[in-house]
Amino acid sequence: AGHVIQVVSATSTTRAAITSSSFTAFDLNCDITPKFSTSKILIHLQSGFNSEAADRRIDATIYRTISGGSATELSGQTNGFQTMDHSGNRNEGAFSIHYVDSPSTTTSTNYKLYGRSVDSATIEIPSSSTQMQSIVLMEIAQ
Repeated sequence: AGHVIQVVSATSTTRAAITSSSFTAFDLNCDITPKFSTSKILIHLQSGFNSEAADRRIDATIYRTISGGSATELSGQTNGFQTMDHSGNRNEGAFSIHYVDSPSTTTSTNYKLYGRSVDSATIEIPSSSTQMQSIVLMEIAQ
């Protein structure tokens, strides 16, 4: 118990601009097939963001999909895992999300970055097409 069984990772530089106030999928995602249904999945995700202008808020979260089923938001919070809010000038920066999930499955499980523009104004993730985003999934034995 407590040791790493497997590690998988993915990267992306695909930049997307959205205006939706609903959580919208971005390109960054990774699949893992847990070896044991009791395992935990430790998620490390990092990306950048660009508010494009002043007085905008960006929320970011992770959704999980098991075997192509329905996507489930993992934080259980209205604003997701991260909120980037700035009342001054345009805001560019980086954020990270770290979370331990219990998918209770041994079938293919996908973890994907989602974001939204709370103000329905244009936001971008990542902040440029040269910025690397990454997600690392670690299966931890229980």
